[in-house]
Amino acid sequence: MGSAEESSSYHQISALIERLRTAMPDEDARLREELVALIESGRHLLIGAKALIRYTRPRFTEDTDYAVGLQMFRRVRKWFRDHEHCVSYDDAGEAIRSKSLAVDVINAHNNPVLLHVLQSETGLPSAEGLAAYKYVAMTSPTRARAERIQDFADFSKLALLGDFDAARFLGYMVGPYEEQRSEIEQLIDDIKAGRPVRF
Repeated sequence: MGSAEESSSYHQISALIERLRTAMPDEDARLREELVALIESGRHLLIGAKALIRYTRPRFTEDTDYAVGLQMFRRVRKWFRDHEHCVSYDDAGEAIRSKSLAVDVINAHNNPVLLHVLQSETGLPSAEGLAAYKYVAMTSPTRARAERIQDFADFSKLALLGDFDAARFLGYMVGPYEEQRSEIEQLIDDIKAGRPVRF
């Protein structure tokens, strides 16, 4: 960290988060700060639209999305259970979402790509690390079609960056995703060439 670009990105993200926080009732804002402090006390990645601010034109979203490892995910789950009398949330097994706090937390432990990126990076991920998350999301059969389309749009924006390192990105394609590397390379080539893409 520490480059001017990273500082500017963090400033933009912080400004969005502060705007969101001040729009919340005081108690929700306090609880949100407590939850975020817990998440950021350990290894985590900021993913989703707020992370994209570093690389592309911002797309406003209320939620702040984090990916964490198994131990932190368990701590976050316990935090929500301890606060369930005052915080609404949805525990979907591998993700916990709280609309009232505008925080989503994803367990990276059970997906080899997500875990590999989390073990390699922390905080605000590289474009390649973020693209790996977007690729997993856009190919997930459990995500709604509209979400997958947005994930593909985000993935495409990252792949089109002039300094996007396809080899570094492909290095994150581990486990069963390794078998897809040639198709993924073709996908990136098609995106860069402006050819129609089906996924």
